[in-house]
Amino acid sequence: MNLDIYILVAIIGYLIGAIPYGLIVGFISRGIDIRNHGSGSTGATNVLRTLGAPLALIVLILDVTKPIIVIYIASFFLNGEPLVKALAATFVILGHIWPIYAKFKGGKGILTGIVGLIILSPLSGVPSLILAVLTISVFKIVSLGSLAGTVASLISIIFLYQIGQEENIEYVVYVIIGSIIIIFRHIDNIKRLINKTEPKIGNRAKKAKHEN
Repeated sequence: MNLDIYILVAIIGYLIGAIPYGLIVGFISRGIDIRNHGSGSTGATNVLRTLGAPLALIVLILDVTKPIIVIYIASFFLNGEPLVKALAATFVILGHIWPIYAKFKGGKGILTGIVGLIILSPLSGVPSLILAVLTISVFKIVSLGSLAGTVASLISIIFLYQIGQEENIEYVVYVIIGSIIIIFRHIDNIKRLINKTEPKIGNRAKKAKHEN
Protein backbone atom coordinates (compact mmCIF):
# COMPACT_ATOMS: atom_id res chain seq x y z
CA MET A 1 0.00 0.00 0.00
CA ASN A 2 1.44 3.37 -1.04
CA LEU A 3 0.32 5.07 2.18
CA ASP A 4 2.71 2.87 4.15
CA ILE A 5 5.57 3.94 1.90
CA TYR A 6 4.73 7.63 2.27
CA ILE A 7 4.65 7.26 6.05
CA LEU A 8 7.97 5.40 6.03
CA VAL A 9 9.62 8.06 3.87
CA ALA A 10 8.23 10.83 6.08
CA ILE A 11 9.64 9.14 9.19
CA ILE A 12 13.03 8.63 7.56
CA GLY A 13 13.08 12.25 6.44
CA TYR A 14 12.15 13.54 9.88
CA LEU A 15 14.64 11.38 11.80
CA ILE A 16 17.56 12.28 9.54
CA GLY A 17 16.53 15.93 9.42
CA ALA A 18 16.32 15.94 13.23
CA ILE A 19 19.98 15.09 13.78
CA PRO A 20 21.18 18.20 15.72
CA TYR A 21 24.65 18.58 14.28
CA GLY A 22 25.09 22.02 15.85
CA LEU A 23 24.31 20.60 19.27
CA ILE A 24 26.67 17.67 18.73
CA VAL A 25 29.52 19.88 17.50
CA GLY A 26 29.05 22.22 20.46
CA PHE A 27 29.27 19.37 22.96
CA ILE A 28 32.25 17.71 21.31
CA SER A 29 34.29 20.84 20.62
CA ARG A 30 33.61 23.04 23.65
CA GLY A 31 31.46 21.01 26.00
CA ILE A 32 28.59 23.49 25.69
CA ASP A 33 24.92 23.29 24.84
CA ILE A 34 24.55 25.60 21.84
CA ARG A 35 20.89 26.05 22.75
CA ASN A 36 21.99 28.07 25.79
CA HIS A 37 23.82 30.61 23.63
CA GLY A 38 22.76 33.29 21.19
CA SER A 39 19.39 32.53 19.65
CA GLY A 40 19.31 29.03 21.09
CA SER A 41 19.22 27.62 17.56
CA THR A 42 21.27 24.55 16.67
CA GLY A 43 21.82 25.83 13.12
CA ALA A 44 25.05 26.95 11.50
CA THR A 45 24.36 30.67 12.01
CA ASN A 46 24.21 30.39 15.78
CA VAL A 47 27.22 28.07 15.73
CA LEU A 48 29.08 30.73 13.74
CA ARG A 49 28.39 33.40 16.35
CA THR A 50 29.07 31.11 19.29
CA LEU A 51 31.88 28.82 18.17
CA GLY A 52 33.39 30.49 15.11
CA ALA A 53 33.63 29.91 11.38
CA PRO A 54 35.49 26.56 11.19
CA LEU A 55 32.98 24.73 13.37
CA ALA A 56 30.06 26.52 11.70
CA LEU A 57 31.35 25.29 8.34
CA ILE A 58 31.35 21.71 9.64
CA VAL A 59 27.74 22.08 10.81
CA LEU A 60 26.75 23.69 7.51
CA ILE A 61 28.22 20.83 5.48
CA LEU A 62 26.57 18.22 7.70
CA ASP A 63 23.20 19.99 7.47
CA VAL A 64 23.52 20.10 3.68
CA THR A 65 23.83 16.31 3.63
CA LYS A 66 20.42 15.87 5.27
CA PRO A 67 18.18 16.59 2.24
CA ILE A 68 20.69 15.00 -0.12
CA ILE A 69 20.62 11.70 1.76
CA VAL A 70 16.88 11.69 2.36
CA ILE A 71 15.85 12.56 -1.19
CA TYR A 72 18.31 9.97 -2.49
CA ILE A 73 16.70 7.34 -0.26
CA ALA A 74 13.20 8.48 -1.29
CA SER A 75 14.11 8.09 -4.96
CA PHE A 76 14.20 4.32 -4.46
CA PHE A 77 10.53 4.24 -3.47
CA LEU A 78 7.66 4.32 -5.98
CA ASN A 79 10.11 4.87 -8.83
CA GLY A 80 11.13 8.17 -7.31
CA GLU A 81 7.80 9.84 -8.05
CA PRO A 82 7.69 13.60 -7.28
CA LEU A 83 5.29 13.24 -4.35
CA VAL A 84 7.48 10.85 -2.38
CA LYS A 85 10.57 13.05 -2.88
CA ALA A 86 8.71 16.25 -2.01
CA LEU A 87 7.33 14.57 1.11
CA ALA A 88 10.81 13.47 2.14
CA ALA A 89 12.23 16.96 1.64
CA THR A 90 9.40 18.53 3.65
CA PHE A 91 9.97 16.25 6.62
CA VAL A 92 13.69 17.01 6.57
CA ILE A 93 12.76 20.64 7.24
CA LEU A 94 10.35 19.65 10.00
CA GLY A 95 12.96 17.42 11.61
CA HIS A 96 15.65 20.08 11.40
CA ILE A 97 13.44 22.73 13.02
CA TRP A 98 11.74 20.50 15.62
CA PRO A 99 14.21 17.66 16.33
CA ILE A 100 13.03 14.88 18.60
CA TYR A 101 16.63 14.30 19.73
CA ALA A 102 17.02 17.86 21.05
CA LYS A 103 13.72 18.53 22.85
CA PHE A 104 12.20 19.79 19.58
CA LYS A 105 14.47 22.84 19.50
CA GLY A 106 16.56 23.00 16.32
CA GLY A 107 17.51 25.35 13.51
CA LYS A 108 15.58 27.64 11.19
CA GLY A 109 15.35 25.25 8.23
CA ILE A 110 16.54 27.55 5.45
CA LEU A 111 19.61 25.56 4.46
CA THR A 112 17.90 22.18 4.46
CA GLY A 113 14.96 23.70 2.61
CA ILE A 114 16.91 25.40 -0.16
CA VAL A 115 19.24 22.45 -0.73
CA GLY A 116 16.18 20.24 -1.03
CA LEU A 117 14.79 22.64 -3.62
CA ILE A 118 18.03 22.63 -5.58
CA ILE A 119 17.78 18.85 -5.85
CA LEU A 120 14.09 18.84 -6.77
CA SER A 121 13.96 21.93 -8.97
CA PRO A 122 17.40 23.39 -9.80
CA LEU A 123 15.96 26.21 -11.95
CA SER A 124 14.27 27.57 -8.85
CA GLY A 125 16.72 26.50 -6.16
CA VAL A 126 20.03 27.67 -7.62
CA PRO A 127 18.99 31.30 -8.32
CA SER A 128 17.36 31.47 -4.88
CA LEU A 129 20.57 30.29 -3.23
CA ILE A 130 22.62 32.79 -5.23
CA LEU A 131 20.30 35.62 -4.18
CA ALA A 132 20.52 34.53 -0.54
CA VAL A 133 24.32 34.41 -0.63
CA LEU A 134 24.57 37.79 -2.38
CA THR A 135 22.19 39.38 0.12
CA ILE A 136 24.21 38.02 3.03
CA SER A 137 27.45 39.17 1.40
CA VAL A 138 26.19 42.72 0.90
CA PHE A 139 24.26 43.30 4.13
CA LYS A 140 26.11 40.86 6.43
CA ILE A 141 22.80 39.69 7.89
CA VAL A 142 22.12 35.97 7.58
CA SER A 143 18.41 36.17 8.34
CA LEU A 144 17.87 38.80 5.64
CA GLY A 145 19.54 36.58 3.07
CA SER A 146 17.57 33.58 4.29
CA LEU A 147 14.29 35.42 3.90
CA ALA A 148 15.29 36.80 0.50
CA GLY A 149 16.15 33.30 -0.70
CA THR A 150 12.91 31.89 0.69
CA VAL A 151 10.73 34.50 -1.01
CA ALA A 152 12.70 34.12 -4.25
CA SER A 153 12.21 30.36 -4.24
CA LEU A 154 8.47 30.77 -3.75
CA ILE A 155 8.11 33.32 -6.55
CA SER A 156 10.40 31.51 -8.95
CA ILE A 157 8.86 28.06 -8.68
CA ILE A 158 5.34 29.40 -9.07
CA PHE A 159 6.49 31.33 -12.13
CA LEU A 160 8.28 28.31 -13.57
CA TYR A 161 5.19 26.18 -13.04
CA GLN A 162 3.01 28.76 -14.77
CA ILE A 163 5.23 28.85 -17.85
CA GLY A 164 5.63 25.06 -17.95
CA GLN A 165 9.30 24.89 -16.98
CA GLU A 166 8.41 23.12 -13.72
CA GLU A 167 5.99 20.27 -14.32
CA ASN A 168 5.60 18.92 -10.81
CA ILE A 169 2.95 20.59 -8.68
CA GLU A 170 4.28 18.52 -5.76
CA TYR A 171 7.47 20.59 -5.77
CA VAL A 172 5.46 23.81 -5.84
CA VAL A 173 3.50 22.64 -2.79
CA TYR A 174 6.80 21.70 -1.10
CA VAL A 175 8.08 25.25 -1.54
CA ILE A 176 4.82 26.81 -0.36
CA ILE A 177 4.73 24.70 2.80
CA GLY A 178 8.45 25.07 3.43
CA SER A 179 8.34 28.83 2.93
CA ILE A 180 5.47 29.25 5.37
CA ILE A 181 7.30 27.22 8.01
CA ILE A 182 10.62 29.00 7.50
CA ILE A 183 9.09 32.48 7.54
CA PHE A 184 7.19 31.56 10.71
CA ARG A 185 10.50 30.52 12.31
CA HIS A 186 11.95 33.90 11.35
CA ILE A 187 9.23 36.05 12.96
CA ASP A 188 11.59 37.33 15.66
CA ASN A 189 14.24 38.05 13.02
CA ILE A 190 11.73 39.99 10.95
CA LYS A 191 10.83 42.11 13.97
CA ARG A 192 14.51 42.85 14.61
CA LEU A 193 15.07 43.66 10.94
CA ILE A 194 12.23 46.17 11.08
CA ASN A 195 13.67 47.66 14.28
CA LYS A 196 17.19 47.58 12.80
CA THR A 197 18.49 45.52 15.72
CA GLU A 198 19.23 42.28 13.88
CA PRO A 199 22.88 41.28 14.50
CA LYS A 200 25.31 41.09 11.61
CA ILE A 201 27.93 38.49 10.81
CA GLY A 202 30.83 38.92 13.19
CA ASN A 203 28.73 39.70 16.25
CA ARG A 204 29.57 37.19 18.92
CA ALA A 205 26.71 35.42 20.67
CA LYS A 206 26.11 35.88 24.36
CA LYS A 207 24.68 33.39 26.80
CA ALA A 208 21.20 34.66 26.22
CA LYS A 209 18.43 33.99 23.70
CA HIS A 210 17.81 37.24 22.01
CA GLU A 211 19.83 36.83 18.83
CA ASN A 212 19.67 34.58 15.80
